Amino acid sequence: MAFEDIKKSRRFVEAARRLVKGRYVLRSDNQAAFEAIEDLQIQLNEYFSLQGAELVIEASTGVARLVEVQDFDYQVSFSAKKTLNPLESVICLFLRQRRHEHITGKDVVTESVVVTDDDIWNFCLPFNRQKIVKRFRTDEFDVAISSLREKQVVSQNSDGTYTITPVCDIIIPHDLVSNYLEEAKKYFASRTAKDLPE
Repeated sequence: MAFEDIKKSRRFVEAARRLVKGRYVLRSDNQAAFEAIEDLQIQLNEYFSLQGAELVIEASTGVARLVEVQDFDYQVSFSAKKTLNPLESVICLFLRQRRHEHITGKDVVTESVVVTDDDIWNFCLPFNRQKIVKRFRTDEFDVAISSLREKQVVSQNSDGTYTITPVCDIIIPHDLVSNYLEEAKKYFASRTAKDLPE
């Protein structure tokens, strides 16, 4: 099939739409969509390269995404860059640690890593920059979790728990976690009345 015909096909249009609509396409969320992007990688890359973007497929983690080509005169507006605030960053550090520990464990049966509100809360508590714990939880914690769901870092399960997605691997390479934790301790040191963890 010629490239022009492929571009007009429903499968190509749907694959391109998914990449443009969301920052990431996850195999764990939609295997058929991820496989379509893999199958059409050459054509999609050619299509998006004309708009200043490059398709990156990370088969090991099951993530497909578009990245901007920095030196291009104009760029496709597939997604605004999202910056994590300090609390979201701390939560991501916890999620990345937990995912790494699970995947490198001896008895790994599934790649899925599930955490609860309490798991995340207990890790974040020492970084609390407000004096009233209840206010911190309602005003900052819940908003941060909601934002990370929107950014596809976690997905919420029917029982209220969260599955950590491979997007975490992209945001924070594991070898940088300890460095970022030190930065987080310094950032929150003057903003909390609690001792930070060693």
